[in-house]
Amino acid sequence: MANYAVAYDWYVVLLGRRADMFPRDNEAVWRLARDGSIFVVQDALRAGNGLVTIAFDDLDAHEARLRAVGVAFTEQTDGSAPRCLVFKDVDGNTLKFFQDPAQSGT
Repeated sequence: MANYAVAYDWYVVLLGRRADMFPRDNEAVWRLARDGSIFVVQDALRAGNGLVTIAFDDLDAHEARLRAVGVAFTEQTDGSAPRCLVFKDVDGNTLKFFQDPAQSGT
């Protein structure tokens, strides 16, 4: 992240809560699953080059919350691939949220 404070606030809105831990100054970690986390760190040289993809049990619920708080995203539908919400953070990093096919009942 080029500006940690701005990025942190954006991720709080995106994820709906404050970070779970702060390992060092200008670092934040959100635990999203037992084996999965999002790590946000100030690093101006790498800012904008990230790609994160996360599977959700209930993508519709996350979409509704994000619309309610005004987070901008696009929606990708690609034939047989799961529906995907695509976000760009304040540095241009790409985040993709998709419906976990194992949880969709299909």
